[in-house]
Amino acid sequence: MRAALALLLMMAAPAAAELTADEAAVLPRILSVQVLDMVAVTIGEERAILMAGSEPDMADLVIVTGAPDERAGEPLLVARGIAWTGPMAGQVATLEVSPAGGLQIVSGNSAIGRSAWMRRLTVAERDGALVVAGFTQEGYDRIDGSSLRCDWNLLSGRIIVERGDGTRREEIRAPSRIALSKWAGPEDRTPDVCRD
Repeated sequence: MRAALALLLMMAAPAAAELTADEAAVLPRILSVQVLDMVAVTIGEERAILMAGSEPDMADLVIVTGAPDERAGEPLLVARGIAWTGPMAGQVATLEVSPAGGLQIVSGNSAIGRSAWMRRLTVAERDGALVVAGFTQEGYDRIDGSSLRCDWNLLSGRIIVERGDGTRREEIRAPSRIALSKWAGPEDRTPDVCRD
């Protein structure tokens, strides 16, 4: 009876997957993937891939053309160090799709520590370039309960800051067209009004 049960279990188990060395090296770096139509000059939807970066605790974004475009797999954008990413659940950067259908790069720390935070970059195509259209930063203190939310629409220049105590501040700055590839890197582009 045990031999028959073992044979049935072996038959039900999936066959071992075979990966090439290149696939095996890249796949563990992938943090998140979204498929969506971002670029007007390509046919079909693009593939946005967020992966563990070459710098520690940073994520790189790669956007490639997708099928049925004849250039499928061709990189359209590489943004190294686009977001912070941590090693545990509640710290891993991810990609999302906004309600309007745009790509969002989300990073944060809700896992450990007194101060939890989240940053969200919203990407849009303008004049043939992928630019940062929006920046949202939220944070809260787990001990005293204070919180802050800052929304910056770079295309209009409108910044709204809301605090947990109910205060709200709105400011209009000059519109910005920052290429997504230029946002990436060690420079902190958080507007001063969004800082505690």
